[in-house]
Amino acid sequence: MLGVCLGLLMGASGCVRYERATVPDTARFEWLQRRQLARFEHRLAVERQTGAEDAWTAVGRAWLALATCEDLERAPFDGMRDVDPTARLVHATLELESRRRERLIRQRGAGMAALSITGTMFARLDDDDFFTLRPAPVPDDMVLWPESQEAWADEVPAEREVATRCEAMYARLFRQAARERAAYDVAAAEADALRRRDPATVLEPIPPRVGLHLNPELDLKARRALKPGTLAAAERDELDALARVLALGE
Repeated sequence: MLGVCLGLLMGASGCVRYERATVPDTARFEWLQRRQLARFEHRLAVERQTGAEDAWTAVGRAWLALATCEDLERAPFDGMRDVDPTARLVHATLELESRRRERLIRQRGAGMAALSITGTMFARLDDDDFFTLRPAPVPDDMVLWPESQEAWADEVPAEREVATRCEAMYARLFRQAARERAAYDVAAAEADALRRRDPATVLEPIPPRVGLHLNPELDLKARRALKPGTLAAAERDELDALARVLALGE
């Protein structure tokens, strides 16, 4: 049957056969399991376009964000009714993994660990060649039209190339952590020099690796006051994510 591809209002091209647009018969996470990220993103886009989204669609978007080093949605289930508790739990574990990855990278950049993601799932997940990011060729019975502001009610999105920010994210977090460590070393050296000049001087002590490592003795108020974009804040966020996972798993 002859098909046609039109542009979506969202700006990406779309394809539709001359029949009612429906969600593909393949299992929702099949393309993710096959490491075909472009096809997995396409499946999620079709669900959105056809109004077939549910809580597990939000989990799929979280997986897509994790795989491309994007930020996960903060409140993915807002407005949904009868959310599957298992979907909430799986989404929370993905958020925890995202926080853990950031903390591991910052630890490496701050010189607190010789390795960062070695031994974790990110050692493979973040490789450039782990996922297929390019779309499959357009089927022979489809015609790809240029992008357009016009949309048809029955159209569905075409596959598109998936962009990943992993390389940029690693570089950004590593630079931030390296600068943080350098500033801490300067402050620690200045404090040590002042103590040597005048041992009787009363100074506010610098706890070991303050600003670089979350002190378990810090109370909740002090944890909330940690500066964003630091290793200590990353560890706090990871602990908060872990607490949410544990609460949902009870």
